[in-house]
Amino acid sequence: MLIVSYKKTFSVSPLSLWVVSGAKIRIQGEGMLCPFWTVESEVPEQQAEAEFTKLGMPEMVEAFKQEMIVYEMFAKGINDISIRNKIDSIRWNHVYPLKDKVRLRELEYMKTAPVTKVWLEKYCDQVSFLNWNPDSQYSHKELVYPLYARLSEADRKSPVGREIAAYFKMVEPVKAGDHMVDGTLYDTEGNTHHLSEFKGKYILLDFWNIGCQPCMEALPEMEEVSRMYKGKLELVSICGAAKNRWKKFVAERKLTGHQWNELREVNDGLAAVYGVKGVPHYVLISPERKVIHSWMGYRKHILKEKMKEFVK
Repeated sequence: MLIVSYKKTFSVSPLSLWVVSGAKIRIQGEGMLCPFWTVESEVPEQQAEAEFTKLGMPEMVEAFKQEMIVYEMFAKGINDISIRNKIDSIRWNHVYPLKDKVRLRELEYMKTAPVTKVWLEKYCDQVSFLNWNPDSQYSHKELVYPLYARLSEADRKSPVGREIAAYFKMVEPVKAGDHMVDGTLYDTEGNTHHLSEFKGKYILLDFWNIGCQPCMEALPEMEEVSRMYKGKLELVSICGAAKNRWKKFVAERKLTGHQWNELREVNDGLAAVYGVKGVPHYVLISPERKVIHSWMGYRKHILKEKMKEFVK
């Protein structure tokens, strides 16, 4: 994945790149809309990726332009109700309808297109969207579900095939008032941990990932909250990145505290149980092991505000 960043702005979607040892690739483009840059490659998957990109033209170009406007508005102040109303208007009147046209075009194409690695990745995206938006007017269940029959046994046993299956059988997310769900987590040394270690304390779960700008912006306030509530609250950062990439990032950034990872190839662990649809995603758990509150996204001071409201 290639993402472009400039000053405080970054591309709203990545350019997917398929690489093979010894194969050359040439990328040309400018501006923040990198998913539509020109890619010259002899790798079959890259050529298949290009076919899907063509399906999205020109609606996705316009949708990403609108999303860039949304990100700029976020920077001005998400707490301003007039700005939030404008953001909602742009998304519901422009971004979502444009993306839906592309989704329908892709689903129609996927009925007869060869089931390649790229096809599987795109299908996983479709199933993921359906999983997190089951009641949306844009879910198109009647088109998504039948495509599963096109997967061979080998496809279904592959990592992406198992992820697709996990989405189909995703559990009902834990809600406020429910008892917490525990799981096996690993630190950077490979030691196992469980949330049950923190008896009699509040627990704040921070689901994050590398490349998430809001996740990075939240780090200073996370450390501040940790100091403010030392002995009363434990912060558990759960990263969704691959093992080596995660360990390297934690070491380079010198991240402190409970830096843990589920080390799962398929998103069917705690992230699924706690309804993580995007990052950062936070879950506050009481000393009695009950889920108090959960929310997605970060803005300055929100962590301190939430702790002041719920940590007694």
